[in-house]
Amino acid sequence: MSAAKAAAAQHGGSTGLDEDLGAAHGGYELMFNSATRLIASDKAHEALALLDNAAKLAAATLANDGWSEQDIRGETAPIEAQRAVALQQLGKSGEARAIYTRLLSEGLLDTATQDVVDHNRATIDTCKATGGNISLSASQAKCALLVPGRSAGLLSRYQKTSMLFNMVVVQVAQKQYAVARRSLRALGKT
Repeated sequence: MSAAKAAAAQHGGSTGLDEDLGAAHGGYELMFNSATRLIASDKAHEALALLDNAAKLAAATLANDGWSEQDIRGETAPIEAQRAVALQQLGKSGEARAIYTRLLSEGLLDTATQDVVDHNRATIDTCKATGGNISLSASQAKCALLVPGRSAGLLSRYQKTSMLFNMVVVQVAQKQYAVARRSLRALGKT
């Protein structure tokens, strides 16, 4: 079954995904990859359902394989990070921020994913501002405005584009219009 059909099946009212159906999809890894493509296509609802099922399938599969709880959390942490991205796209910033904060405190993510999660959390903090009043520390603002250099080579094109878009949002919120225009030009070249 193709990823598009899997997403359609999830959107069509399916409430769960048993392990046999997950195996037909190629396992939780393929479900994760399919959900990532759905997020990039602005189909966050479908992606969220697929990510929820991927996390359940991963936990069940890995537990059956004898993995420790800590190892399972490490394997499902990137799924949770993508789930937070989908929630953020759906406007559920509070839920997304809580997931980002938990993932950062657990320290289970690789460097590139950790940088993206930290960047997204800082962007949420920045966008909470109303009326141009930004209430965050200098370090949070700096984090929201920088695409991380230490792992930039490890980021996918989609991750770099998303982070650049987040940077533009922060710049506009801080009324840095000239800088935002330059960033938008860079975004247009990606």
